[in-house]
Amino acid sequence: MVLERMDALKESENLVEKEMHISRYKYAANIINSHIYHNNYKKSLSNSKYKVLDIACGLGYGSYLLNKLTGASVVGVDIDKKR
Repeated sequence: MVLERMDALKESENLVEKEMHISRYKYAANIINSHIYHNNYKKSLSNSKYKVLDIACGLGYGSYLLNKLTGASVVGVDIDKKR
């Protein structure tokens, strides 16, 4: 069974740990956005779609955040067939 390290949507989680957990995904989103901006500015890639493969995504919370924060196409895969 595969679980997220932390359920950031659960109100009973420690608020400091919750913010640190979410900030890691925001950090990754900033890197992706920076890369997208740089490439679009430098190369004018009008038809290009950015794709992210999230391996060992658990419930997919991080995949969801990356998609919402960057607009990139995100595919999450995990070994647990139930998820």
